[in-house]
Order: sequence, then structure tokens, then C-alpha cells
Amino acid sequence: MEYRPLPVPPAREPDHTAHEYGASLVHFLLQTRCTAVLSDDDLELASHVSVGLSGLTYAPETAQTVYARLSELRHLIAACLTGRKADRVPEPATCPASAPYRENAGPMAPLLDRPIVRPPSPSYAVPGQGQGGRRDDIAF
Repeated sequence: MEYRPLPVPPAREPDHTAHEYGASLVHFLLQTRCTAVLSDDDLELASHVSVGLSGLTYAPETAQTVYARLSELRHLIAACLTGRKADRVPEPATCPASAPYRENAGPMAPLLDRPIVRPPSPSYAVPGQGQGGRRDDIAF
């Protein structure tokens, strides 16, 4: 049994804009309906451009067909992206790094670090000096 080769998506030309490349991806998807050869970014770009294409004015006799095919294409892209997202294996959660070893870190360890107590600066210790002066020094 011989399998058909997968279709080759259009290559991105350096002088093409993102919308031009997206339009070529939409054209490729409408012809082949093959999403396996496109990356997630290419599929999202094609979906974005197809929304813009559905806003264009078409002849009344073909407008319904065009809208239906573009809508079907957007559903195909959304289903592919959702399936790819579901197939991804989530990254394992990393454990936070443990604290460095401390002496007496067993069940008898203090729960909180004790605060560092320092004597007040000399300007606050002596009344009438610095910021801790008399009440008359304060201007209202």
C-alpha cells in the first residue's frame, strides 16, 4: 500500500507582507484541507486572514458559498489548534527551592525570626534635639 505524499505549503517570500502570506495559506487550505503540514502560527494567521476575507463584498450569487467555505475553513483551523493544544503534555510543576539549612530547624525551631532590636539614634534619645524636639518647634 502506497501513501500519497503530503502537500507542501507555500513558502514565505521575503517581500510578501503577513496578509499576503496568510492569503496564500488560506488558498492552500481551501485547496488541500491539510492542516498537518502547517505550524500553529501559520494556522492562526490563516484564520485571521480568512476573517478579513469574509468581510469583502462578493457577487450576490456566490456570496453564500464563499461565506460557507470560509466559515468551514475557520472551524477546521479551530478544531486543529484545539486538538494540538490537548495533545501537548503539560510541563511538570517545579518545586520551590528549599530554604538553606538552619541549625535547630526541627520541630522545636522558632516559628518566626526574632526582630533585630537596635537602640534609638542619639538625636531621638535626647529630648529637644533633632526631630524629637519640643512641640513649639512644629509649625502649623
